Amino acid sequence: MYNLVKEKLDLILVVGGWNSSNTSHLQEIAEQNGTPTYWIDSEKRIGPGNRIAYKLSHGELVEKENWLPTGPLKIGITSGASTPDKDRKCCWKFLLRYWRMC
Repeated sequence: MYNLVKEKLDLILVVGGWNSSNTSHLQEIAEQNGTPTYWIDSEKRIGPGNRIAYKLSHGELVEKENWLPTGPLKIGITSGASTPDKDRKCCWKFLLRYWRMC
């Protein structure tokens, strides 16, 4: 994660359970480095359209419109240690499908 936040990213998507201290720590690291960070527990939190429902580091669930900026993006995606790979991959595939529709 420390290497990921060193890169010049437009945003980081953190995937994992909301009661996971490991996943929470990943989000904190990204936020401390000033990168816009969105912590979601599944791809179902993305959409419809350019909307996302995500959890802030202090626990509040919020929704944001137009969370994906227009133009070319460099997105980091990571997940907690106990998050199944398929969950992270589903989020990545969803983003790719959405991006192709724009």
